[in-house]
Amino acid sequence: MKTQLTQSLNTLEKQMMQGTWQDGSADWQSAVSQVGTLRSPAGIGTSGFAVPADCQSAKQQTNCLRHENLRRGRQTLRGFLEMDMMVGMVILTLAVLPLAYSFARERRALKLEYGHCVAAEIVDGELELLAAGAARNLPAGSQPYTVHARAASQLPPGHFQLTKTGNHLRLEWRPDARRGLSPVIREATLP
Repeated sequence: MKTQLTQSLNTLEKQMMQGTWQDGSADWQSAVSQVGTLRSPAGIGTSGFAVPADCQSAKQQTNCLRHENLRRGRQTLRGFLEMDMMVGMVILTLAVLPLAYSFARERRALKLEYGHCVAAEIVDGELELLAAGAARNLPAGSQPYTVHARAASQLPPGHFQLTKTGNHLRLEWRPDARRGLSPVIREATLP
């Protein structure tokens, strides 16, 4: 056995000197001792998986097997975590989509309400000015009314209309397109 080991070591030295031996090649196995190997007769371990052919000692082979089992365990855990992540994403999507839809609906409702409030404030302010005496010089009948408030730029497309019948005034704002907005109408009587 000593002569076989010596011959293997000499062959290994020659290969290393010539540069033909590569790290990880199978030639190193002939130079190691066969003491303490855990090889089964069929080359298959007790777990049913193939085991490395030769190792330096039983400890090294058990470490190889342990490393192989850890790698399989990590792959199983990785697959479990991916599946867990997919289920979480589905739950998150099912929870967020209705919220996103409700936020969009609330945003539209708030925009409509804001436009209605701005129109109501402008109509109220202009009608107060007209009732205070600015309407005395206006002709009777229905006519478009020009508003001087800067807040009118925040309104959706629409128009103001003033109707004067004797001492009775009616100022209204009507949207051009009925997209949930109702007209704002205010009436007053001149003193």
